Amino acid sequence: RSPAGAMPSTDGSKSLPGSLYNQRLQAWHPILTPTWVIVAFAIVAAIFIPVGIWLKGESDGVQEVVCKYSSGQGSSACLINGCNRVSGQRNVTNNCTLVITVEKEMAAPVYLYYELDNFYQNHRRYVKSRSDSQLRGEILSASSLSSDCDPLIYGDIPNSKGELRVLHPCGLIANSYFNDTFALRAAQHDGNNVPVSWSESGISWATDRLNKFKAVPASTRAANNETHQFISETYPGVASVEDEHFIVWMRTAALPRFRKLYARIDTTLKANTRLSIDIGENFPVKQFGGAKSVVISTLSILGGKNDFLGIAYIAVGAVCAAMAVAFLIKECTCPRRPGDLKYLRLSAR
Repeated sequence: RSPAGAMPSTDGSKSLPGSLYNQRLQAWHPILTPTWVIVAFAIVAAIFIPVGIWLKGESDGVQEVVCKYSSGQGSSACLINGCNRVSGQRNVTNNCTLVITVEKEMAAPVYLYYELDNFYQNHRRYVKSRSDSQLRGEILSASSLSSDCDPLIYGDIPNSKGELRVLHPCGLIANSYFNDTFALRAAQHDGNNVPVSWSESGISWATDRLNKFKAVPASTRAANNETHQFISETYPGVASVEDEHFIVWMRTAALPRFRKLYARIDTTLKANTRLSIDIGENFPVKQFGGAKSVVISTLSILGGKNDFLGIAYIAVGAVCAAMAVAFLIKECTCPRRPGDLKYLRLSAR
């Protein structure tokens, strides 16, 4: 039955609202004949295979060196001296050295990352445990932070009265900050020192630096020092929440193995260059079965080294090409004549 108010058209057919409500609008219903199927598979293969080859080539063009220094065991490209001795106690640093050999030339800019394995920043409780108001420089009481920062609101450094103070910033993300430090001590090529320096500025998102992280003014910190434990006390190497390494850490990763940018080298590194990096180990990983690595890498137009996307495109294209060939052989050897299309239309009664 037509809905109320629906008027029939002049040619006797149902009105647009009536056809819409009864799902009788005119539509294109393609009939997938063997020719159409073969052509469709061939087009997909013709697009995906070249794109996959290009993606794989871009990934192969990225040069990177990965050194897992938490294992304490080096390799031909990574000489480790004294690492993997971090105690896990607050502000107790283990100093060690990592010598990385660049086996192939790396064109500037070159990026230095730290990589963590088996650390789940994507856990729902972990992601929610933060106060954006605190990160913007506001001073809040413990009662107003209970819903945002649970389960980590109070710090472990008491005030002059022996009372625990509210963390600023509070929450699991801010107070599990990766606080290992890296410093470039020297770079050598063919036994000669070469001028190589890196920059630790501009490594975070501009929107984060300008809008989301604001340091608490010194006067406000002094007035609230008895009630709040600020980040410079929790992590002495971090002056405020505007520290770019801290900002990078606060942008949580989606997978348990992730990399975060630490520095940028604006000098081309020639093949066989040896970089000596002093590491201040503070972050323990044995408790959760994790691992720490230093990664030196270049970038392509698509980002870092990632073979999966190119291989996936090639695989899909190859499957489609195989299906096109299989259907073509089937159609040529034993074709099946499709039914006459006029019999597919029901006669009106």
